[in-house]
Amino acid sequence: MSIKYDDWTGWPSNLEGSFHRRVSAYVRNCDENNYKIGITNNPERRFREHKRSGYNKMIVMYRTSSWKSAGDMEDRLIEYCEKYSANLVRGGGGSYGDPPYFLYLIIKDEYDE
Repeated sequence: MSIKYDDWTGWPSNLEGSFHRRVSAYVRNCDENNYKIGITNNPERRFREHKRSGYNKMIVMYRTSSWKSAGDMEDRLIEYCEKYSANLVRGGGGSYGDPPYFLYLIIKDEYDE
């Protein structure tokens, strides 16, 4: 059970292709619907919440002070993974509190101990 910080910064349009490759690499061995993409301003709290649903690995992939940039990146990645991720809708909406905002990938990894 772990949180890995591999958080990049920059404009979503400049990072999109790299993030597609990064997500693909992280979920290569995952079963369908065993990962989600989300946004938070508190990765540790959000990880604790996801652990109750069986997720045991979080990769913090993106950090920004802009709620709009975080939402744009989330939308782009959820659309890219739409067929295989556990995200039911693009962008969860709601309030994320004060910046910085983090985009994360959360995984149910049966091999992680």
